[in-house]
Amino acid sequence: MLLSLLLYAGIVSGFRPNHESGEISSSDFTDTDITELGALRAVAWYLERNPLPGRPALTPGELENMNPLNATGLFKAYYKADVSPSRFLKAIQEIVTGNNLVESSKGNSDYYFYCEQFSKSINLIRILDDSMLSGLKGEVNPTALEAARLSAGRALHVVQKFYSNTNWVEMEKTSPYEYLLNQSSPVIPTAPVSKRTCDNCKRISRTLFQCEDNLLVKDMLTSGYKASLSCKKKLPGKCGHGGKYDVTQTFPITGGINKETSNPELSPHYRLHQRAAELAIEATKSFFVGDGFGLLSKVGDITFKKFFNLDGYSLTFVVDTTGSMSDDISQVKTKCIELLRTYSGSPDAPFNYILVPFNDPEVGPIIKTQSVDELESAISRLTATGGGDCPEMSMTGLKLALQQSMPRSKIFVFTDAGAKDESLKGEVQILIDSSKSIVNYLLTGYCASRKRRSKSIPVKKIF
Repeated sequence: MLLSLLLYAGIVSGFRPNHESGEISSSDFTDTDITELGALRAVAWYLERNPLPGRPALTPGELENMNPLNATGLFKAYYKADVSPSRFLKAIQEIVTGNNLVESSKGNSDYYFYCEQFSKSINLIRILDDSMLSGLKGEVNPTALEAARLSAGRALHVVQKFYSNTNWVEMEKTSPYEYLLNQSSPVIPTAPVSKRTCDNCKRISRTLFQCEDNLLVKDMLTSGYKASLSCKKKLPGKCGHGGKYDVTQTFPITGGINKETSNPELSPHYRLHQRAAELAIEATKSFFVGDGFGLLSKVGDITFKKFFNLDGYSLTFVVDTTGSMSDDISQVKTKCIELLRTYSGSPDAPFNYILVPFNDPEVGPIIKTQSVDELESAISRLTATGGGDCPEMSMTGLKLALQQSMPRSKIFVFTDAGAKDESLKGEVQILIDSSKSIVNYLLTGYCASRKRRSKSIPVKKIF
């Protein structure tokens, strides 16, 4: 509701938040467009360099240069199958939400690079970047990931506004300003306060100015002035932000330099909108995968994949190895290997594979690997021995399996007995609910009965 009111009031600045903002062409780039495309390019770039196991290497640009580039097409090209990108899209939407929510901070020029306050805006990018990274340390959970994505969106809002609200494009730059994201990169000088940066624009109508050649500086950075709580007036000789919602555009220096839209009444430098947007998209990509300074370089592959919900799931087997399973263990191993081969050969193959054998009272050792062959060998070595009574430690084994498995995992439990540790069922249910994993109990019978079970292994719903 707040964002809608801001849009209606016409006080949003920089690229428009989305196409519901009004007064813009369908071909204009909004904050949402720029953020989505930048994230898609970053992930496409990453996937090109990380093909699926057993698949041939992808050539640079094979995914990133797809036209059109969208999540559904990207996943289909990468997996060679119809794999849903819904979780990936959810991650991008949370980043976009963080970006758009900044529009409520209209009084803070730091979010927009107004008034030549470059050091303040760049410092804000650093603060928001640190906020994002703080939630990605150690074992991250869904709440921390959402907070990190929102912080990333806010940081990207500032980064993207640099290209619509400064003279970077007019300086004929063809790549993003790396110093915004990388402190070790060269710094471009900023126009001194005393430096005249713009000439008056020619007034065409009440709300329209012609500002094609109003910029006077080409070798140093400047930005448009727009009144806000932190920048109350336009200094003499300085460029305005411009557009009909800039209340100072009729005061000297008249007009402005913003490139936020292709509408000349909103953006005096409207002809440069597409170039500004393309630079903002590339800067967004660099925020995530810039060499040595992007998110990927800072957090590594595993956390990067979690950030974008690309982390996949575990295929986990929890197997009763007590003596009562001696008649069934061969059949269980055959079933496990059958499931292992089926899942590992699917387009949406698991990220890793886990085996949790449980006895009485021991549980383990756990095998956790990304190698199908390694897990198949471990399954083949299972034997059934020990255990003196019928109920077994299945809840302990399942709890450990859930703790070791990734979210959304597929877990198969093989046993012929009830749970001796039934008291753990509540804890196990919480782990299942929070991880959104699927647990299948495959019962070979009941060990109290000496009559052997049927040759098939039925699945029973326990949770």
